[in-house]
Amino acid sequence: MPMFKLQMIIFSIFSGSSVCTFNLLTPTRPLVLGNNDSLQFAPYHTFYGLLEHHMKQNCLASEVNLWDQPLCVGPDHDSDHPVWQLLSPASFYTFSIPFLTEGPTKFNPYDLPSKYKKALSQRQKQIDVWQKMVKEASLSREQKKQFQGLVEQRFQDWLVESGNKREVDGLVIDVYKKKNKMTSLCTTVICKPLTPLSNVVCKLC
Repeated sequence: MPMFKLQMIIFSIFSGSSVCTFNLLTPTRPLVLGNNDSLQFAPYHTFYGLLEHHMKQNCLASEVNLWDQPLCVGPDHDSDHPVWQLLSPASFYTFSIPFLTEGPTKFNPYDLPSKYKKALSQRQKQIDVWQKMVKEASLSREQKKQFQGLVEQRFQDWLVESGNKREVDGLVIDVYKKKNKMTSLCTTVICKPLTPLSNVVCKLC
């Protein structure tokens, strides 16, 4: 009886997309077809409890990631005006899933490229310095309350100015709205990956 070996081939295909950022973990080159504009590609940036289990089920390995080698196919691609670019490390943030999930995966199994790891490390150092400065200020309870209000207001202003407010509002669950915890949810769940300033709110809450 002849023996057959089944091989799964996984493709990331992009068509008809505009002004999108894709954080990828893919063993094959992303295929960029037609009708695309202003695409950004970045390395995979999050995890959840069963991530590695699901990766194994779908024959995905963390050792191979060709996220930064898109292959453009079709007549509407112009090398002088490409429809895609790699995300700048300065704009790279990890994504924090806003709830606990069961499973053995405790961190992103994919080892980030050095320039992206460096950007995250530098940003974390800025946060640590800022938090240390606040802690050493020895603020009274009333001063902490005033300071937290100022930081939260500046964070809300930044959300509007940066265009991120709609994304934050979309993550607010109805049950939190009923309990009047919208502001708390925004600052504790969303602020950490966004700005060093807003991270302080998380520590003061």
